[in-house]
Amino acid sequence: MKKIFLLIVICLQALFVSSSPYNDLVSQGNKAYTDGKYNAAIELYQQVISKGYESSALYYNLGSAYFKSKNYASALLYLEKARKLDPSDDKIDFNIQVCNTKIMDKIEELPQPFYKRWIVQFRQWFSMDVWATMSVVFLFLFFIFIAIYLMANTIRIRKITFWAGLIFVCISIVAGINAYSQYSNIHLAREAIIFEPTVNVKSSPDPASQDIFVIHEGTKVSITDKVGTWIEVRIANGSDGWIQETAAQVIQ
Repeated sequence: MKKIFLLIVICLQALFVSSSPYNDLVSQGNKAYTDGKYNAAIELYQQVISKGYESSALYYNLGSAYFKSKNYASALLYLEKARKLDPSDDKIDFNIQVCNTKIMDKIEELPQPFYKRWIVQFRQWFSMDVWATMSVVFLFLFFIFIAIYLMANTIRIRKITFWAGLIFVCISIVAGINAYSQYSNIHLAREAIIFEPTVNVKSSPDPASQDIFVIHEGTKVSITDKVGTWIEVRIANGSDGWIQETAAQVIQ
């Protein structure tokens, strides 16, 4: 089932990309990347993004070009953008892990309960679009089987359609929840990459406040609050504090 839905999405993406007015720029960027002209590839990909087009593949290619040019903060920014759009792509995760070995901060994440890890892994089986499509398709099948149930003349058919309809509506609900969860992660969750070489994290949104720890370029943070030009950030080990918002670029 997973492979079938992935095949459908890949076909739709291929059709969309082939009809994109920016396909020539993307192709030129891909050629520049293949030829080792990474700065030229970055410029071409950025032209496409500046026109409002986005895709996980485009962000992945741009992140890879930045990685090759040793701009690891920018590489992480665009690889994280790619992962938001397609959390099921293992190669994006792998490249993020490789990129993280190149930055200064090596922060251990807080351990999660096993059931939370399972839920996250399950939600990342498919992208948001695939989960949403599954929700609509199985809801449609549910209504079809309910109609058959209401018109059936035998107990056997009514039992089959009842249980099939129940299964379909449960799948539709689960898929809808996963689609909304990924939508929230893309559009509501606030994360950022540090873009300054060294950032002193403050205890409060005041330049005179105490420095509580230091983070460096390329570190990923979660944004938990904002006051004026200050943002409260939390790093993977749970430590939090305040920095100037200009020190980071938001992953949108």
